[in-house]
Amino acid sequence: MSFKLEIKEKDGSIYWTEHFHSQEAAEKWINEEKTRPYAKEDWSFDLIDISPPPKPQSEIDAENAALAERLALVQSIKAIKKKDLITIDACADAIDKIAKMFK
Repeated sequence: MSFKLEIKEKDGSIYWTEHFHSQEAAEKWINEEKTRPYAKEDWSFDLIDISPPPKPQSEIDAENAALAERLALVQSIKAIKKKDLITIDACADAIDKIAKMFK
């Protein structure tokens, strides 16, 4: 997660901007900042979640399917190599599959 903190003056202008990886870290920083001698009581603190939205499940599923396909191809190439059965046809088939993955 990612958070942006804006400290604003009474008129709405931004006095300070800071970024944090957690809400807890931001809240701790805010509490410490409020105790500083230069802190103003009329400041407002706006904590904004700027985390990217989660990927749709369909995109996650497509990535997982592509990864599984690559893994299966690697395993089949290793099996062919282990059996010393590498043939021109097996090489051509593997090259075709690899090329399709990167289209």
